[in-house]
Amino acid sequence: MAISLAKALKLKNRQVAKIQKLQGIVTTHNSRLVGGSEEFDVAASLAELRNATEALVKLKAAISLANAPIQETIYRIGELKSHISFLRRIPTTSGKFMQPYGMQEPQEYIATLTAREVEEEVSRLEAEIDELQDRLDDHNATVSIEFFE
Repeated sequence: MAISLAKALKLKNRQVAKIQKLQGIVTTHNSRLVGGSEEFDVAASLAELRNATEALVKLKAAISLANAPIQETIYRIGELKSHISFLRRIPTTSGKFMQPYGMQEPQEYIATLTAREVEEEVSRLEAEIDELQDRLDDHNATVSIEFFE
């Protein structure tokens, strides 16, 4: 059955959630008091976990193949987001400030990049991300993969 890449990505996220749930069942219910009730069949859950993991691997592989033509865009979006995170951590303090650790005189700071300049660069990068994301969304909506449940 052919499904859109957008649907495949949603299925992947659901599969990841299913795997996490099964892992939780196995880790939480594997060991119990003797004579206590067995709420879950851990062996069956573990077998289901193996099958779910195998299905996830196949789905991720199909998604990866379908994304090959646009992989550079995907990487670029990730790197631009990382760069925005970096820019937002840059201190932009300028002017005289009293230090909290008991200095008698205010300390003067000067920033090479102003807060305004940093925000302008962040805005520029966010606009670029939006354009790239639109291209990626179009790709995800129009490309199909073969999927077998």
